[in-house]
Amino acid sequence: MKNRKTIVLELAGLVIVLLTAGWEFFVERKLTDISQDASFYRIERKLDGLWEQVGAIRERVEPNPSYQTLTISHADTSKEWPFAGDKREFESLARQTEFAKNLRGLAFVCGSLLLLIARGLQLRDSKKSSVRG
Repeated sequence: MKNRKTIVLELAGLVIVLLTAGWEFFVERKLTDISQDASFYRIERKLDGLWEQVGAIRERVEPNPSYQTLTISHADTSKEWPFAGDKREFESLARQTEFAKNLRGLAFVCGSLLLLIARGLQLRDSKKSSVRG
């Protein structure tokens, strides 16, 4: 009976460790990739805004009627600037990613503890049987 309990504990620990590996590969890494992509997008938006600002300033300082540009005016660009600086969505994604990492870490520790307990019980039972024999 004790041997069966040990095997069940060990199998449960192995399943949990396997699930945490799958969680890392198929969920956590995807969330991290999405978070990084969102950060890159935000940086690109800010750079686009900066280039628009530079173009608008250039047009005001050095107007050239023969040179046509598609630059947005300084006022229009300034209105759009707060959008590029809005971090609420990205912070939410970062919290979700952190939660996923913590959950995986906790599950991994639990699975590892089950494996250790199972091996400890097996070692204890083998010592008892060797002392009796």
